[in-house]
Amino acid sequence: MKEMKDFDQIARRQGGLKQQLTAGQMSMLAIGGAIGTGLFLGSAYAIQMAGPSVLLSYFIGGVVALLLMGCLAEMTSEHPTPGSFGDYAEFYISPLFGFLVRYSYWSCVVLAVGTEVTAIGMYMQFWFPGTPIWPWALLFSAAMNVIHLPAAAGIFNFIVLVAALSAMNSQLYITTRMMFSLSRAGQAPAALGHVSQRGIPVSALAMSCIGIVVSIVLSLVYPEKSFASMMSISVYGACFTWLMIFVTHLFFRRQHRKTHLKFRMWGFPYTTLAGAGLMAALLISTAFTEFFKMTLWFGIPFTLLLVVVYFLYSRRQPTPIRVETTGAE
Repeated sequence: MKEMKDFDQIARRQGGLKQQLTAGQMSMLAIGGAIGTGLFLGSAYAIQMAGPSVLLSYFIGGVVALLLMGCLAEMTSEHPTPGSFGDYAEFYISPLFGFLVRYSYWSCVVLAVGTEVTAIGMYMQFWFPGTPIWPWALLFSAAMNVIHLPAAAGIFNFIVLVAALSAMNSQLYITTRMMFSLSRAGQAPAALGHVSQRGIPVSALAMSCIGIVVSIVLSLVYPEKSFASMMSISVYGACFTWLMIFVTHLFFRRQHRKTHLKFRMWGFPYTTLAGAGLMAALLISTAFTEFFKMTLWFGIPFTLLLVVVYFLYSRRQPTPIRVETTGAE
């Protein structure tokens, strides 16, 4: 039986970030992440592949998301920590799985930032046809000063463009906090766990912009397939993380058989097992889908590499940064 004080030590590592965002601002970040490229450009690819049956796919995806939120709500009500599912996997399964979950999720969202950048370049081609995608990754603000919006089509393109930018902002926020958490766990360079006087992890933010660089490279090398390539490699981290959240919940419940929990996931263990099974099936199905053929080709070697890095890095026995301040975000 693990002691809860040990989890408190994991949670205290996250100290140092300033809690300045209101509940409304956090809600807007969440909405921004939800209505980005996946809702507009991503839906176009989904409809192209599945046709009308895409509605069934979205329904199943919605069920999985609902089950996932139930598992996370149960664990979060017991442990409201900024490290979230990375901390839960570390404590309830093992430090290795905490490492894998954090880096998988970080890589997913970092690459998703690159996906948004690629989408922005594609949207900008509506007004500037024939121009390469990559200049818009850095010159969006300057371009907007000379744009003339052509009626309804231009207005709609502007809306989806803003949605992509909003999603990118949300994703940068998430990846920065995850890299900060990795550093504080002693699983990334200590410099990435430092914060500015304003409580901002600037180094972690800079590191999390790597997805923009990847998107620019792919736009130069594979201009016609850059979006599909970014989507297919970024989706692995998301699927793996969601799968591990369900697995972590199984370990969580085993630890809390006799605990009076503030919230209990309905239908346990069948709902948790169903969620894990659906996510495993989704990962396997990517091998048979042309659009996502790179998912497992990227994901399996990436996970194996993370395992090797973890054991090499753990030999150094790094000391996690422990900050006793409260109010971390």
